Amino acid sequence: MSHKELDYKDVENMSKEELEKVKEFSLIDYNVRVITLAEYGEKQAYSHLIYIPSVLLKDIDAVECTLDYPLNEEHKFNIPLDKADFGKMTLLDVDAILLAVSNEYKMLWNEHQELFWGHHLGDLWIENLILKGNVLEVWIGS
Repeated sequence: MSHKELDYKDVENMSKEELEKVKEFSLIDYNVRVITLAEYGEKQAYSHLIYIPSVLLKDIDAVECTLDYPLNEEHKFNIPLDKADFGKMTLLDVDAILLAVSNEYKMLWNEHQELFWGHHLGDLWIENLILKGNVLEVWIGS
């Protein structure tokens, strides 16, 4: 299944066998302006605490993230997952992930503006977050 076929709303009634086949999982279904989160932080958080099947986050305490747009070179970092396990379901704080991505962009902008081509930090939007095991794919648009 691809992220377009499955998001956090779809998994509640899936069997364990179906869930174990899931390779990708979309964490958000809305666009978020990077600079809004980077400048205002938790005051602008959307309070998206998502219950997802525990099997999708089994043994994952952090996700690997790569930022590449609109950068001249890739920037890799890890985001610890803020989650609570409730047996079959896990409560995942997506806001913490959104803030981590936005703050990383802000740090790069403040310390390495030469890495950005053709865009200002204010141009960037987080369009999607795709969780693939312990790898977070970040879709950035402008």
